[in-house]
Parts: sequence; C-alpha cells; structure tokens
Amino acid sequence: MLLLSIFFIFVYIQTCLSSCDVGESPPECAAYCFRVVKPCLSYLDVLQNRVNAYESSVPSDILARVSLTDTKMDILGRQMAILQEKEEDYQKKIFKLEDRLTKGVPSHFGEFQKVGQKYYYVEKELRETWHGAVKKCHEMGGFLASLQSQHEIDAISGKLKEYSGYWIDVTDQFKEGLYVSISTGLRATFLNWDGNEPSQKGEQCVELHTYKEPPRMNDNSCSNKKYFICESSADVNDTK
Repeated sequence: MLLLSIFFIFVYIQTCLSSCDVGESPPECAAYCFRVVKPCLSYLDVLQNRVNAYESSVPSDILARVSLTDTKMDILGRQMAILQEKEEDYQKKIFKLEDRLTKGVPSHFGEFQKVGQKYYYVEKELRETWHGAVKKCHEMGGFLASLQSQHEIDAISGKLKEYSGYWIDVTDQFKEGLYVSISTGLRATFLNWDGNEPSQKGEQCVELHTYKEPPRMNDNSCSNKKYFICESSADVNDTK
C-alpha cells in the first residue's frame, strides 16, 4: 500500500508539472505542485509510521503465541500422563482379577475394608473348611484374621451375620491345647472363649461365632465348612 501511494503521488507531481502555464517559471510551478502534494506527503509519512509500528509489534506477538502454545502443550502433556497412570492402574486391576479367576477365587469376592488399623474381608456367602479358608485368604492377598483384643472383635462384629461361625487363624493342630496363630506362627495371645470352651474333642480349629453377644471363640472340627474372615495389615486393594 505504501509503494502504491508513492507511485500515485509521483504521477500526480508529473501531471501537475505538465499542466503549468507556459508563462510560469519552473520554480513557481514546482512550488505550486509541492503545496498541492504536501498533504499527500504527510499522509505518506503517517503510513510509514504505521508500517514501522506494525513491523516492530510482529515479533512480540509471535513470541506471545509461541508461549501460549507451549503452555497448552504442557497442560496436554500432564493430562496424558494422568490418563496413562489410570490406564496402568486399570491394567493392574484386570491382571489381578484374571489371576484370581485363574486360581478359582469366586467373582463375588469384594474388597478389604479398613476397620481400626487393619483391613478385613468378611465372607458371607461361601463356606470353606478351615484349611480352605486359609487358602482363599492367601489368594486374596491376605490371611485368616488374627484378632488381638476384644476391641477388634467389637469393631468387626457389626459386619457378621447372626447365628453364624467364622474361621479365624487360631488352631491347636500342632499340639493339643497349645493354640497358635497360623498367620504369625506364634502362640495366640488373645483367646476370648465362649462358656465351656474349648471342648477339645477332636476340634482343633477356632471360629468366632455369633450365637451370643458379643461374638465369642469356639473350637470346631477343621473339616466343617464355615464363613471366614480375612485380614491384611496393608490396603491390598491398591494392588488389584
């Protein structure tokens, strides 16, 4: 546009000079033409200033756009990383489920729930022998519950069915009358027996039964099928 304006001004000056009267001297004619085209020259100067201002603003505008693009790319990168973490978490859960199905763990098994400082899973549908319960808890990433106080029994009692028995980790299979925790391999330090228990009539595995309140411990035949309580000191749900 600037070059076009210069061209028209030049043509205008030539036209102006050619139209001068014959009797006029060249200086007088040139002065007249200059007065005529002076406004055009002023406008031309304005156009030049605008061009200069535009050229000086272009680089900063480009840098601003580049910076904005970098910011958007950074945000997109973080979002992609979050999605990747979620995908990896889902893959772990899928692998865990496939592993449990391969080992025969029932599909109705739920998740461990935190009660106090421990995580418990209370089985309310499937009944197993004591040894079968040990195996199922292991397959879930835990072990048969090792109850250490009446406080722990009270905390979990609300999750138990009435008039039912639940295998826990205590047994005297290794030596009659010596009750040990199969989870720790040590002698059981907390035993809250029901009245007239343990009977020790070929009953070597311990259950927590809910025939009375609060739930009490009872020895029973290890081959009987009972519900069971699994425990974990860490949240094994994170690895599912």
